[in-house]
Amino acid sequence: MRSRVATHPTRASMGASFGYALGLLFPAAVVAHPSPAEPPVFIDEECILVIDKRELPEWHMEYLVPVEDTAFGVDDIRMEDGKSHQFFAVAGRVFLDGDRHVVVPFGDREGERVPMPLWLSQEDIERSAAAVTPEDMTEFTADQVAPEEILGFHPEVPSILRPLVAGTHRVPITMRQASKGVDWDLSDVPPGAYQIVSYIFSPPYNGWEVRRGFIKVKDGDEDPPVVTLDNVGGTVFAGQGRHVSGCVDAPAGTALEISLRETGAMPGEYEPWQEPLDVEGNMFDLCLDNPGLDAVMGVRVEVVSPEGLRMAVHNALDLTFFSREAPCMPGRSVCCPEGAVSGEEGPGEDQQTMTGESMQVGGAGTGAPIAATDPSEMNSMTMGPIAMESGSSDSQVAPEGETPSAPSGSAGGGAADTGGCSVCGVPSGRGWLGAVLAFATCLRLRRRRPPASIDRRLLTGRAARPTQVQPRERGRHGAWRCIPTASPPRNALRWPGRNRPS
Repeated sequence: MRSRVATHPTRASMGASFGYALGLLFPAAVVAHPSPAEPPVFIDEECILVIDKRELPEWHMEYLVPVEDTAFGVDDIRMEDGKSHQFFAVAGRVFLDGDRHVVVPFGDREGERVPMPLWLSQEDIERSAAAVTPEDMTEFTADQVAPEEILGFHPEVPSILRPLVAGTHRVPITMRQASKGVDWDLSDVPPGAYQIVSYIFSPPYNGWEVRRGFIKVKDGDEDPPVVTLDNVGGTVFAGQGRHVSGCVDAPAGTALEISLRETGAMPGEYEPWQEPLDVEGNMFDLCLDNPGLDAVMGVRVEVVSPEGLRMAVHNALDLTFFSREAPCMPGRSVCCPEGAVSGEEGPGEDQQTMTGESMQVGGAGTGAPIAATDPSEMNSMTMGPIAMESGSSDSQVAPEGETPSAPSGSAGGGAADTGGCSVCGVPSGRGWLGAVLAFATCLRLRRRRPPASIDRRLLTGRAARPTQVQPRERGRHGAWRCIPTASPPRNALRWPGRNRPS
């Protein structure tokens, strides 16, 4: 029982607390955070990499392994191909939705999110169960695997999942193996868009790692349209807007269509946001404003070639609209429609204090709450869904005296990746004991590896190459954009190095 007089704890309560702290610091058995083995770090991630298979029949992909992961410990089933990587090309967009990777096929206009399988065959499950020993302390059995976690339960996944190397080609997680890279034979690959992923086989905790950007495979004159969509999310009041932007590689005469629907609506209820636009250049940037709705909206971008070939990409996040009017402050992801009330007198970056899902104005301001920022742009310390690198956040001022709450049907902002324990929920206690408890709990929960939301290039000292960004309208500087470099390598559309989407 906890002492009612916190300033004068009994010896019994102090002894129990001290024993609990020692138990956290020095557990009888090593307790690892259940997670897959070390993922690969993809490099040279272009917005759209265009490959003509007639000119380049084989594509070489490079990746890094910052930390070798070959030793088996507690929570690891010892297998010959355990702790390995296997690389695939997926004809769909793969991203984290909560704590699970999902895929939306490029040919699916309705944007149904299909969970990525954690097991690629029943044979892998049975081999893993047969290899369990008392030393790994997993107590894993084949019947613990749910049918929906096995490849083939969702019939659309096998049809869009293509191994880069034929067969079950799994490689160890070592720097020497990573230095060899992976060669993808394109001879039998149909033209279209693909995203590269790595399957991490480390029973019983398997997972995926995603290479940002798309690969476009063309075959001479067979040139399918390909489009990317930068994640756009957050809270938008009436009179405010969000940039809808991305990269395009398509033949002349291709049309770009943007559609919206309320999250949770039945399939087929996407409605055009505006008339189709002719694709000009290699990127697009439009301002999606809130005309005064109270809704949680999904975004779909489609490109349609003159031959009728289509590709659709769906937003991984949700946009939360509020009908209440509020001032607008242009920023990296925020745009202001014509006639919007200026927010120039709003707080500067040095006056804003992050408070989790919202921000509060500091200094000499009025104390009015600020709506939640775009999760894809939050500082990496928040471990947000796409927070790979730190940067400034765009926020919008809520009406004075009002704290925004999500409309009904909100899914809490769409895709999210907390990347492990971002907050260690242990009572702080008093004095040194509270600090010891908090430190020990954090140490125990973070024992395995850095959360997936941290850019592992920071661990390797591989800093992003600085790229000069062309300014946008309204004097907006420093925003990341998909722009061709002066001499794009391998016909690639590159991102500036500071901010990249998932």
